Amino acid sequence: GIHEPTAIFISYEEMERVSSATARLRASFPKTPIYVRAPTRLEALSLKDLGATEVAIESDELPRSASTLFWLNNPWPASAKLLRDDVGQERLKHAAAAASGVPLDILNTLFEVYHCIDQDMSGQISADEIARLISKSTSGIHSDDEVEQMVSWVKESVVTQIDILGFCRLYANSSPMIKQA
Repeated sequence: GIHEPTAIFISYEEMERVSSATARLRASFPKTPIYVRAPTRLEALSLKDLGATEVAIESDELPRSASTLFWLNNPWPASAKLLRDDVGQERLKHAAAAASGVPLDILNTLFEVYHCIDQDMSGQISADEIARLISKSTSGIHSDDEVEQMVSWVKESVVTQIDILGFCRLYANSSPMIKQA
């Protein structure tokens, strides 16, 4: 067996296995750094309590790494190609679901909306482009004040251009009124 590991990395999918392995390994190797992954911050805190040295939180890391992972360090125009490819789109939808917490069935609609907004197929959209779509929408909007509130929120929330993953996260964090629009 191993007597003095330099570092330990735990990457099981099931949190029960991650928790169990973290606790066992911390007891066996009290001075060795233990690196683990967790889907949420709450689970990350639990793993820290069990002895993890560092915890990579998937919902934080995936949006930062997904472009590189899926577009192989050449995000644009490769993203446009990936978005047109059925297999690539499915991979991207699963990444977007994990990054944003939006269910896969809703992502189909979000991808369609994103394609409508990203007319130049650059792979990035701006707050102004999203605001234009909201301004044109008649779904669930009852007054000009509501439109102004939604546009204001979008412009405060989107300070740089965003890709499809950022768009899905924006949707996940938006109010029910914006989701309906």
